[in-house]
Amino acid sequence: SLLFLFIYKITLFPIRCCTSPRMCVLHPQVRDSASSALQDAKLRDGSTILSGGFGICGIPMTLIRAVRDADAHNLTVVSNNCGLNDWGVGILVASNQVQKLCISYLGRNTCAAKLYCDGKLSIEFIPQGTLAERIRCGGAGIPAFYSPTGVGTVVQHGNFPVRYGMGGQVVEVSQPRETRIFHNQLHLLETAIRGDIALIKAFRADTAGNVQFKNTAQNFNFDMATCAAYTVVEADTIVPVGHLPSHDIHLPGVYVDAVVQSREPKRFEIQPSYRNTAPSSDPNLQVRELIAKHATNELKPHSIVNLGVGIPTLVSKYIMPHHGIFLHSENGIVGYAPLLDPQCEDCDLINASKEPVQLVPGSSVFSSSQSFAMIRGGHIDTTVLGAMQVSRHGDLANWATDDVQRIRGMGGAMDLVANSKHVVVTMEHTTKDSVPKILDTCTLPLTGSRCVDTVVTDLATFDIDKSSGTLYLRELRPNVTLEQVRRHTPVPFIHSHHSS
Repeated sequence: SLLFLFIYKITLFPIRCCTSPRMCVLHPQVRDSASSALQDAKLRDGSTILSGGFGICGIPMTLIRAVRDADAHNLTVVSNNCGLNDWGVGILVASNQVQKLCISYLGRNTCAAKLYCDGKLSIEFIPQGTLAERIRCGGAGIPAFYSPTGVGTVVQHGNFPVRYGMGGQVVEVSQPRETRIFHNQLHLLETAIRGDIALIKAFRADTAGNVQFKNTAQNFNFDMATCAAYTVVEADTIVPVGHLPSHDIHLPGVYVDAVVQSREPKRFEIQPSYRNTAPSSDPNLQVRELIAKHATNELKPHSIVNLGVGIPTLVSKYIMPHHGIFLHSENGIVGYAPLLDPQCEDCDLINASKEPVQLVPGSSVFSSSQSFAMIRGGHIDTTVLGAMQVSRHGDLANWATDDVQRIRGMGGAMDLVANSKHVVVTMEHTTKDSVPKILDTCTLPLTGSRCVDTVVTDLATFDIDKSSGTLYLRELRPNVTLEQVRRHTPVPFIHSHHSS
C-alpha cells in the first residue's frame, strides 16, 4: 500500500528536475579577471576578434585593455568602427597590434586613418547593415545571403583600396560581388563572418552567462556574441542565477563562455551641442539650421524617419510631438528626441551621431541587425542624409572623397538609400569654394545609384525624376532668386513660377 501511495503521489505531483540554481548552471562562467578569460579563449597572434559597440557606446573596454596587455599581434578586428585614438579598439590600433580592420566607419580615429594611408594597416569598409547581417548569419549557421545594399557602388564592383604600400601605391583591393536578380532587383552575394573571440559589453549578466543589455549599448553586442568560437562578456553587474527573469534575458547563456566584471568607466564620444532649441548665432550653423528646418517639411505625419549624421541630426529640433513622427536610429532605437536636460545624459543611450538622446513614450530599443532588418524590410518611411554630391538622376555620393586621408567609411548610408521608401538629401548648395554639388554625374564614389527623391539646400528644394534624370525646382528660399540657383546649378531644371 505504501508503494501504491508513492506511485500515486509522483503521478499527480511530478518531481522538478532542477531544485536549485546550482543544478541549472551549464558550466561555471565567471572569471577572476579579463586576462584569465582571454587565456581560456586562447588569444594568440593572428586571432580574429569581434568587438561590440557603436562608436564608444557599449564597448567592452575592460576586455579590450586586457587584449592590449596580452601583447597579441597581427590581429584582425571586426567592429562597427574603431573607437578613438585612446579609447576602444583604437588602443589596439595605436599599439600596432592590429593588421586588419573590418569596419563600416572609421570615425574620429586619426591614428587608424594615418596607418591606413601609410600602408601599415588594412581596412575593409563594409556597409553597416551588411556588416550586422554578415555577423548575424555567422552566428545562425547561414554561410551567405543576398542583399540590395551597395548595388552600383564599389561594394558591387570592387577595386577599392584595402591596403596601401609604403610608397602610397595600392597593394590590395576589395573584391567584386557575385550578383543575382530577385523580384526584378539586383542583389549582391555577401558571406557570413565568424571570429575566434567575441568581446561583449553587457549591463547585467548572471553566473550562467545570461545577459541583459541597456538601451543602445546592445548594438552589435548581441550578434557578435553568437558567432565566435569563444565569447567573453564583461558586465557592469554580475548576479547569481535566478536573479534575471527569464523573459527579460536578451542573450541566452548558451552563447557565452566566460563572464568578467567591467572595471572601466563609460565615456561620451561627442558632447551634446543641440540641447538648445533657440536659433544659433553662428552664421555657419544658421545655414545648416535653415536647411534642416525646410527638410522637416518633407516628413509626413505619423511616419518612421531615419536621420543621418550632420545636418540631418538638426532636423530633430523641429519635429514636434503633435507631428506623430517616430525617429529611427540605426544603432537600435525607434522613438527618440533631442536631450533637453543635461542631468539625464546616459552613455548607454545615443543616436547615430553619437549624441545623448532621450526616449519618448512608445519607443523601443533593439540590436543592430534588427535595426537594419527594419530598413531592408521597407519599414522606414523616410531617410534624411547629408551629401557631397547628387546627380540629376538621383545618384548619391556622401562617404568618400578623392583624398584618402579624409575617407571615413559609408556607415549605414548604403543600406538606408537602397531600402528606404523616400530619400531626402540635405546639403549646402555648393562647397566652401563655391563648387556646385548638384551635378550631371557624380565624380566621387557612390553611396547609391538612382536613390535620391528630394534635395534640400540653402538655396532651394528640388524633386528628382530618377527615370528621366529631370530636376524640378519646387521651392526657393527667402531672398534667393532663380538666377542665383541657375548660376550654382550646372544642370537644367524645371521650375514652378509659384515657387517661393
